[in-house]
Amino acid sequence: MNADGTRFCTVEVKCDKRREQTGNYYIEHTNYFGRAGGIDSSTADYWIISNGVNYFVFRASSLRRKIKELRASKTLCQGRSGDNTRGYLIPAVEIEQNICEFKL
Repeated sequence: MNADGTRFCTVEVKCDKRREQTGNYYIEHTNYFGRAGGIDSSTADYWIISNGVNYFVFRASSLRRKIKELRASKTLCQGRSGDNTRGYLIPAVEIEQNICEFKL
């Protein structure tokens, strides 16, 4: 809470330019040290994910919930070439249409 009574929030910004090619967002689950990473370790209130053109704003709690729902049907995959992270490919339409707070 700020001195004037207004509440501040924290934001984490991600960019997934391959979304346009794949139709999915890569949401990191495990970092390169093998520990919880990405959405599982983020303390941000909101996540903004860009596809290189638009910005989609999500409540981090809603994004976590949606990924938890989808995990049972998804397999962890490795990040981009040379990247040692692991995460989930989540259909962009699933999160853009169902849990996006707004689009910039």
